[in-house]
Amino acid sequence: MPPPILCIMKELAGCNVEDLRDVRVPFPQTRIPTNGFEGCHALLRVDIADSVTQLGNFAFRDCSSLRAVTIEGVTQISIGAFRGCSSLTALTIPRSVTRIGHAAFRGCSSFASLVIPATVMSIGNDAFADCSSLRSLAIPDAVTGIGEGIFDGCSSLTNLKIPRGVTTFGKRACIGCSSLTRLAIPSSVTEIGEAAFARFCELQLFEESEHP
Repeated sequence: MPPPILCIMKELAGCNVEDLRDVRVPFPQTRIPTNGFEGCHALLRVDIADSVTQLGNFAFRDCSSLRAVTIEGVTQISIGAFRGCSSLTALTIPRSVTRIGHAAFRGCSSFASLVIPATVMSIGNDAFADCSSLRSLAIPDAVTGIGEGIFDGCSSLTNLKIPRGVTTFGKRACIGCSSLTRLAIPSSVTEIGEAAFARFCELQLFEESEHP
């Protein structure tokens, strides 16, 4: 296998070439620009130096062959950062991350599980929509709202843990989660949006305090 290509990111220029397969973004790079690798359909692996703290919006959108990526130094998963990365099966989110943006992982249809560190305080709308292989997820305690469409189309989801501090479920939050049969709703929840649990066949909802 040929060595990875060293990719020196510029403010307005990524490495968006059709035959790009294995890339290393080296120190002292600090950011990957918006749309930096978008549409690199042949890209298989990206090794990002921990000096990189910022991922631009849609940085890896539609990298449909991407299987492995390291993001050890980033502080947030930006809007649409990995949207459409349908071959990505796993990703380690570092403890430096405090926010997951809108549609950050939408369409990552090969994800079976994902660990979100306790440092994450907010998760955007549609963040995990159409992650159709996702089976298990625990929302960190610091998160207080479940965004609109966050699990829309997660048809394999069977285990979802919602923390006690959550106060809202957005519209379509869990629409189409057809494999989810039981869900504990914390007593802290005061608002559930329209169609939040639509298309459920056998879902049982109960207050968490009833089942410690």
